[in-house]
Amino acid sequence: MLSGQPNYSSYHKQIQEAERLLLKEVYPSALERYEKVFETYPFVFKRDYAIAFQVALVQGEKEKASLYLQRAIQGGFSWKAIKSCKKVFQVHPTLSRQDIKEFYLKNRDS
Repeated sequence: MLSGQPNYSSYHKQIQEAERLLLKEVYPSALERYEKVFETYPFVFKRDYAIAFQVALVQGEKEKASLYLQRAIQGGFSWKAIKSCKKVFQVHPTLSRQDIKEFYLKNRDS
């Protein structure tokens, strides 16, 4: 590890704990774990933002969901990947597929 660099082995352990909580369907605690990681590390993998986005949607946390979707898109999350997340269109009744696509197009180059 380089001096002053964050420890990403700890990052991955925390993400694994969040995923274990998801498997147990303890969504509020899983989302809290993701948020703690996001606050701690300067670089976050787009996959982790994408998962947190879906968990936030399931929890009804639409503002957090939008933030995590934006960050996932900015990290390279593709439209194809978004479309494959069936929960996006089922759980986000206030946004149509077209609204989400426009959100994607607006944020992918930010």
